[in-house]
Amino acid sequence: MNIAILQNIKFSQFNFINTNTQQPSQLSYFQIICFSLLFFLCSEFSSISAKERIYEPNRYGLMISGAHTYRIFEEVGFANVSVFASFDYDKIWLHWAPKNLFWKLELTSGMTFKPYVKNLTSLNMIAQYYFFNNSWTDFKIRPYIEGGIGGIYTDFQILDQGSKISFNPQAGLGTEFSLGPRNYFVSVRYHHVSNANIYPQNRGINSVAVFLGLYF
Repeated sequence: MNIAILQNIKFSQFNFINTNTQQPSQLSYFQIICFSLLFFLCSEFSSISAKERIYEPNRYGLMISGAHTYRIFEEVGFANVSVFASFDYDKIWLHWAPKNLFWKLELTSGMTFKPYVKNLTSLNMIAQYYFFNNSWTDFKIRPYIEGGIGGIYTDFQILDQGSKISFNPQAGLGTEFSLGPRNYFVSVRYHHVSNANIYPQNRGINSVAVFLGLYF
């Protein structure tokens, strides 16, 4: 009798183990089906959204800027003129992006006015995010943050700068405002110039820049 009881216990344990080992495989198949269906629905929704998405129009403008280093021992001042183009971000980069995110391409030409007069030229890519989600025609003030990087050629070198060709990361904040038929903007940026250690000497130039511009 004890042997029969032990056999029944072992048989029930064997069945319990079998049923437990079968459940994960059934659950994994169910998960695969669910994830596949979810992926299909998301793909369809993304394609529909891409077809229905109305992009903001491209905009072009002009801006002037002045900058000065904030380290006393560098004492470098800049004055620049830039032309730029602004695009809906995901229209250029072909992936999802917030509606208020834009991409600017800036071409700048200018000079230093301190400690000597020298030329400079830069090309920068700037991401610009507006805080308010309204159109260009129904606002008066529209603040934003921005940041990006590019390349710059400076016809001068400070001590230990290493190269006249450098990188030019920038970040700042500003606001766009409407006066009559045109839109204008003013912004303040952190402005950096260095060669990212491509050369052994890589002393950076750090400055604060103020921008004033308009859209055509």
